[in-house]
Amino acid sequence: MEEEGYTASRVGVAKFLRRYKETGTIARVPGTGQAMKGTPNIRAIIEEQMKKNDETTGLELQKLLKKEVQGFDASLSSVLRWRSDLGWTAKGTKYCQMIREVNKEKRLKWAEENQDMTFEDLIFTDETTVQIETHWRTCCYKRGLKPRYKPKPKHPIKVHVWAGISHRGRSKLCIFEGKMKAPMFVSIIRLSFLPFIQDIFPNGHRFVQDNDPKHCSKVAGKFYEDEGINWWPTPLNLPT
Repeated sequence: MEEEGYTASRVGVAKFLRRYKETGTIARVPGTGQAMKGTPNIRAIIEEQMKKNDETTGLELQKLLKKEVQGFDASLSSVLRWRSDLGWTAKGTKYCQMIREVNKEKRLKWAEENQDMTFEDLIFTDETTVQIETHWRTCCYKRGLKPRYKPKPKHPIKVHVWAGISHRGRSKLCIFEGKMKAPMFVSIIRLSFLPFIQDIFPNGHRFVQDNDPKHCSKVAGKFYEDEGINWWPTPLNLPT
């Protein structure tokens, strides 16, 4: 069998031989397999639980079904299959920012006051860190072969960048090293942002950024005032 590309355990071969002696064929006789247990009631329980808590695991669903359905006895793989049949699939959890109640009211008020706002004179700015190398958590490999080891540096190379973007285009990209504090931030604004607004927004602008402490510091605030930068403050926790 192995020479022809087939693989089977001794137990499997013994089952085939026993089935052939009893039925005259190695094919499974219809009706001899395990009965389908994914009844509409079971599927309704799964659907309701997943809507209630989308982080419910397969084991938790299996325990719930044993508790709710008398005589229930199904494998974990069956429970997962039924959940999949209902359209539920698993992926990495995505998180969103938590917002305090007091800030929700401020955000709503700010949105109502600016609902007719246009983006013509807005300039959104921020800094971020870009990692040069990407390492996936999963990889593919052929059955029967071992996955390849892939080199991963202990300290991947990272680049810190700052830039602004607007309806009329983007500012000059600024690459910097080290931890950004207020003095460094002011230096970046002087070198990269001032020339941009002088060339692209000679008739006025609104400077938008998040409420990071260095953005709202006294040092930065004085610089905005001295250089005529029209900083447009936004409420806390506002997704800018």
